[in-house]
Amino acid sequence: MEFIDGSATAFYSISVKITNTKSQLRPDISGEKVKMRIDTQIAADIGEVTCPKLKMTSDNLDRFNQQLEDLVKKDVTIVLNKVQKNWQADIFGFGEAIYRKYPRKWEPLAKNWKKDGLKQMEVDLNIQANISRYGLLQDPSSANESR
Repeated sequence: MEFIDGSATAFYSISVKITNTKSQLRPDISGEKVKMRIDTQIAADIGEVTCPKLKMTSDNLDRFNQQLEDLVKKDVTIVLNKVQKNWQADIFGFGEAIYRKYPRKWEPLAKNWKKDGLKQMEVDLNIQANISRYGLLQDPSSANESR
């Protein structure tokens, strides 16, 4: 992940290890319109920072979290569009989530679910990232000086 500082003159590259993800599907049916909200929480650790002068401030960490959220949302949207619109495959279990919440409303939807229902469903992605373990970072050029 690359980061541009506030002056837009410096680039920093950091590696992030995703340690945990949790997702929840929240279907909503309004008339004949079906919506699915996907709430995803991502926990990640900073693995490597290529610039030793990068100060890990709360502002920088907020920017890293936002950038990770944006990257994940972009990737998920690409996959979702391909499987939902092109392949019309319900690999995420949207139909099951709708059935669990609206069993009576699911029956009429089930007939055309894979043909048109899934393809027409609106999806709202809500991604929240939390990068931690940034306090353990050391300047790589001075990490071994005490030896």
